[in-house]
Amino acid sequence: MLLLLLELVLPAFLLYVGISSIGNCMVDERIPVWLICIASGLFLQLILEAVVQYQKSGNRIRTETDINYTVFNLALTIVRLAMFVAIIIGYVFVFSAYSKNNQCDQLLYWTSFIYCILGLIVFAILLLVVCCVARTSS
Repeated sequence: MLLLLLELVLPAFLLYVGISSIGNCMVDERIPVWLICIASGLFLQLILEAVVQYQKSGNRIRTETDINYTVFNLALTIVRLAMFVAIIIGYVFVFSAYSKNNQCDQLLYWTSFIYCILGLIVFAILLLVVCCVARTSS
């Protein structure tokens, strides 16, 4: 339940910060738009994950050939790939504005910066886990 609450609060906060800061970042006007896109992508990913889980939990057995299941899984995969690309683009926007961050709304900049740093930490942990699992299985 706490995780679901976090999954709803984080994108809502990012969306609020992005929308309220449009036009308040002279160093890079793309940062608030990027934050809005990230928040929208997180909401879309959450909705698609819920739909896929709902389809899995139905009374009849879903198979990989079920067209609805396949379409929503494909959409979820596309959204995840788009989010991955968007996050990398955001790293460029946010980190290139670091030296001039005083020309940007501070809540916007530091929210974006912390989101990027936390994203890098999560990515590093996942990479470490994958490497450890691959090493122990061979």
